Amino acid sequence: MSLTLPLSEDQRDCLQEITNVAMGAAAESLASFTDAFVHLPIPCIRCVDSTSFIESLKQIEGYESLSSVSQMFKFSGLNCYALIVINDESIGDLARCTGRSLEDDEGIKTLLQDLCETINDTCFDRLGEIIENPVETGLPMINSMHVPLESIQMDVIANSHQLVSVEINYHIENNPFNCDLLLLFPEDTLDELIRVLNGLL
Repeated sequence: MSLTLPLSEDQRDCLQEITNVAMGAAAESLASFTDAFVHLPIPCIRCVDSTSFIESLKQIEGYESLSSVSQMFKFSGLNCYALIVINDESIGDLARCTGRSLEDDEGIKTLLQDLCETINDTCFDRLGEIIENPVETGLPMINSMHVPLESIQMDVIANSHQLVSVEINYHIENNPFNCDLLLLFPEDTLDELIRVLNGLL
């Protein structure tokens, strides 16, 4: 369920601009990883109910089997989360693009962790440069494999009533591969997020 975004129009535009730059840098890393051109739409910013927002993701609606990887990152010292959601068909497409052989779930897990690091490392490095404060990260965690959208595990993330979610879909040109990256700012980080955005403004 979408909630009222606790940001002014200027703050929202600023968040969209800095995440667009950071996620764009991540797209370049993904392009290098897959040796293909990656389409990059403008990030979507929402305030959402943490217990149900995963079911409202339009890009992955209709896929029967999905996997997800989460990674904690510290934004000005506060715990936030990155979540990558990918359908099983795109995992196969990614394996073909990168020359991987997926014989079992262990191979899939390794590929998903490599995908997460490829996207997130660049995204967080660029984000840290923009806010002039290095972004610390935890290890990528596989938290769901081959499950329907409504069964993606959100326990590690859904610990507050609301989240500010920055969402982007990466799509490879002339290839059905796509995955969603979500940067999630829990309720207890929003005052600091607003302070940082005001400083940038």
